[in-house]
Amino acid sequence: MLDQIQHIYVIGLGAMGALYASKLYDYNPKLVHVILDEQRKMRYEHDGFWVNNKKYDFDYVTPEQSRHTPKADLIIIGVKAAQLHEAIELCREILQPKTRIISLLNGISSENMIAEHLGPQHPFYAYGVAMDATRQDTHVSYSKAGFLVFGEQNNQTPSSDVQQVQHLFEQAQIPYQTPVDMQYALWKKFMLNVAANQVTAILKIPYGEVKTNQYVQQLMFSAAQEVLDIAHVAGIALTEQDHKEILIPMLQLNDQAYTSMCQDILAKRKTEVAIFGETVIQLGLKYHVATPVNQVLVNMIHAIEASF
Repeated sequence: MLDQIQHIYVIGLGAMGALYASKLYDYNPKLVHVILDEQRKMRYEHDGFWVNNKKYDFDYVTPEQSRHTPKADLIIIGVKAAQLHEAIELCREILQPKTRIISLLNGISSENMIAEHLGPQHPFYAYGVAMDATRQDTHVSYSKAGFLVFGEQNNQTPSSDVQQVQHLFEQAQIPYQTPVDMQYALWKKFMLNVAANQVTAILKIPYGEVKTNQYVQQLMFSAAQEVLDIAHVAGIALTEQDHKEILIPMLQLNDQAYTSMCQDILAKRKTEVAIFGETVIQLGLKYHVATPVNQVLVNMIHAIEASF
């Protein structure tokens, strides 16, 4: 159980990681430590790191230095899926029995992976939604911070740890939600990500096109339907209404902004398709649910990646 949150470590200064690190730093600079390699440490200390045109002088800690720094009360993991295993290993030096971990990764599997390697008492269930943060080199910008959804699997009566982090977020002006059923909430976000990330990445389009193009929307609904079909068999409480509402979170976002997977495609980077469409295909095989739309989307994304 958390007594008091005095040391927060951020692993991964991507768009979302930097957004939350900056808000926590604005609240109390002494709280925030960022773990990164020596090369990035030297570059960030020399060039600075910027969020919405404000320079942040974070406390940068290398993995070697983390062996001698205070243990973590809270760890925020903001890496891509391919770096999750490495991030988990970085947690080991700063972990203590009461440490809680928030993974900002999309998908429905990172919490299970963290629990498997570090212990089930550490991870919250979590995801971010409705933010439009993007990163270019050492500059992160966003117009909407969205909100962080987090908690235990069941939050009918929030645990003391959840309440501690809620209080921290309120002090740091980080919008959050704590649903009663986090598994349902995770799957609802998963359905959105499977649809929005893959379709926008293949078509290389921003949110503005999603809002107005009926053919884009039709593709998204088709991909999301397969997630809903699996959820029904797997005992997840997703509904037809949830499926109908997948566009709503994107209606508030900047027309010129892009999903994270689309940003990867535009930058000719490997995508996180494994935690989206490939996971749908695997779950479809497990629960004997057909997933032809996601199979086509996954094949198209791999074809694009192969052209890089």
